[in-house]
Amino acid sequence: MNRTCAIYDNNENYARRLMHAMSMKANQQFNIELFTQKDAFEKYLRDGSPTVAMVSESGFYDGISDLYDGSLVVLTEEPENETDAKRFGSNATAVYRYQPMDRIYRELMEHSDLQPKKRLDTFDVIGIYSPVNVMPKTEFALNIAKVLSEKYKVLYINFEEFSGLDEILVSTDDITLSDALYYYRQQRDNAAEKIMGTIRSVDGIDYIAPVMCAEDISYVESEQLVSFVECVGKNKGYEVIILDLSSAVKQPWRLMECCSTIYMPVRNDYLSERKILEFETYFYGIGMSKMLDRIEKVRLPECESGVDREFWEKIKSGGMYRFVKKILERSEKI
Repeated sequence: MNRTCAIYDNNENYARRLMHAMSMKANQQFNIELFTQKDAFEKYLRDGSPTVAMVSESGFYDGISDLYDGSLVVLTEEPENETDAKRFGSNATAVYRYQPMDRIYRELMEHSDLQPKKRLDTFDVIGIYSPVNVMPKTEFALNIAKVLSEKYKVLYINFEEFSGLDEILVSTDDITLSDALYYYRQQRDNAAEKIMGTIRSVDGIDYIAPVMCAEDISYVESEQLVSFVECVGKNKGYEVIILDLSSAVKQPWRLMECCSTIYMPVRNDYLSERKILEFETYFYGIGMSKMLDRIEKVRLPECESGVDREFWEKIKSGGMYRFVKKILERSEKI
């Protein structure tokens, strides 16, 4: 059945702007029906059942619950009215109408079944991200890839603008993630085949060599990166993809939405704790608080080995390898 959002608002100018913004964000993933007249809206509810109904506070009336028992989003006139959603019914969510359309859209996605969850079902995606600068983060990510590669077919992708891994994840013929993203954005019939040609292997781990030009990541929209990861995973038959994320990615949380688990290296100092708090506050503010449940904060050990030219030869004898193995065993990933 087609997923549909029914918008009812007697302010026609606002309603049309809202519909346009929703349509641009939805990108044909679901249908949008607009109503500015009560009679037409009621007839639509009698004839069918939309996935979600979005109604202005001024247009809300008690009789809606007699016609529709699905997800209801009420656009309130005052921000404080958001906390009083129960007066609109048990199935209602209240959202302040005079805020950026992006935020309204995210609230809509958070409180409805309009689009499938972005987690990719055919393979597992694990993200490593932190708003805090934690030096062993990449070592931690590489060890996750190594431990999981002993049981699964694993791909590691580094999305840092300056990874420092050119001697660890060697680029054959200067082919890097920059090339893979270029092939994907061309959308040619043989793009998948060309992307597969950028993948290399080391010590049982598949990888795409990190970019050499920082802009090659920052210029790509996060939605394109999500589709890129899905394309690679499906065409190569990976069981696990490790995403080593950074702030170079536009809205890295869009990629984090794909992940079953996001490991977040943290530190105990004042500024680090404030950054984490700001990060979490932002997620609550944009209606993505549920994703915080998938984040596992980790305090990384000060290991003796680190990353150097002999990294792969000594990885299994390092303290980080043992630390990662315990984490993955505890979470039953191995």
